[in-house]
Amino acid sequence: FTTYGQCETYEISLRDNLLPIGLAEGCKLKRAVKKDEVLTYDDIEIPTHKLSYKLRMEQDAMFGKH
Repeated sequence: FTTYGQCETYEISLRDNLLPIGLAEGCKLKRAVKKDEVLTYDDIEIPTHKLSYKLRMEQDAMFGKH
C-alpha cells in the first residue's frame, strides 16, 4: 500500500499520538483506515525487531516519549 506524510509540530504529534512515516513500513493495521486518515500508534502493530523501531525507542528514552 502507499503512504504519504505531512510535517507536524512535536506538540501535535505527541498530543494526537501520530505515527512517524519512518516507522510505517512493515506495520500491520489493526483497523480499516480511510483514505487521507492519519495513522496513530494505536492503529498499527509495529514489528519490534526492526532497527527503525529500536532506534525510535532509544530516541524516546533519551528525549521523551513520542
